[in-house]
Amino acid sequence: MSNAQTLADQIKQAGISIGIHTAPYTDYLKTLKSFIKIHAHLSDAEYWTTLGDIWRDHNDTFHTSKLWRQLFLMPRAGNELFMHTADDRAFYANLPDQIKAYRGFGLYNREGFNYSLNLNVAMRFVAKHAPFGDYDIKILPKRDCLWVGTWAEHIIYVPGMGDVQDKVKTWFTKRV
Repeated sequence: MSNAQTLADQIKQAGISIGIHTAPYTDYLKTLKSFIKIHAHLSDAEYWTTLGDIWRDHNDTFHTSKLWRQLFLMPRAGNELFMHTADDRAFYANLPDQIKAYRGFGLYNREGFNYSLNLNVAMRFVAKHAPFGDYDIKILPKRDCLWVGTWAEHIIYVPGMGDVQDKVKTWFTKRV
């Protein structure tokens, strides 16, 4: 049996269902818990690719933000594979080292992972959370960001992620 087949069997056995954008919140939690059960058995590439798929299918992370932060800061090489396509990775590579980004938020979610390169997208979230909505403009270090793309020009910002990736690269270089 190939490694890919073994991974597919593990994912099915663990109950991960990726690709259902309308899945209820309980399915999202089940998917996330299933990923956590098997993540130690995944290669770095499988880890980041699968985590990216789960994020894109269920990116409402407000109630699970601490868990997502731990997953983003996992010392695994190749976090660029979180970005779904070669075009996404190329777009990210061409971003400046300091990224001007916007975040629309409500009363209880001022801080979070989701930012946009587009002020109009942030303003949609302000309107959604009216009358308590507001927005921030931040300059984010590219090394702490991942590009998700979509119509929302979506950036994920995780402070410290660049430091973790640097350490992973150092560990790998020392091993080789």
